[in-house]
Amino acid sequence: MLDEIEDIFQVAEAAVSNRSQKGWINLMLEENALPCFWLSNSIEAIDAAHIRRLDLVIEVPNPPLAQRKQMLREYGGGKVSDALVEQLCAHEQITPAVLGARWA
Repeated sequence: MLDEIEDIFQVAEAAVSNRSQKGWINLMLEENALPCFWLSNSIEAIDAAHIRRLDLVIEVPNPPLAQRKQMLREYGGGKVSDALVEQLCAHEQITPAVLGARWA
C-alpha cells in the first residue's frame, strides 16, 4: 500500500527530464505482479495518463452531515455540547480522520 501518492507523482512531474522516475511509476502501475493500493487525498495533481493505468479508481466522499454529527458525538463520549457538534460538523471538509484523531 502506498499512501499519499500525490507526493510521488508531484516529484515525478517535477523531475520530468528524469525519464527513469516517470518510467518507474509507469512500470509500477502496469507490471506490478502484486496487488497494490495507491491512496491519495486528491488526484488533481496526478496526470490523467497515470490515472488511466490504474485498474480501479474509487472516490470515498466525506460522510453526510447527519453521519458526521453522529461520529463526533460518539468520539466525544458525551463530552461535546450540541452547539459544538453543530459548529464543527457545519464544515463539509471535516473528515472522519480529523474527528477521530482528536479523540484518540
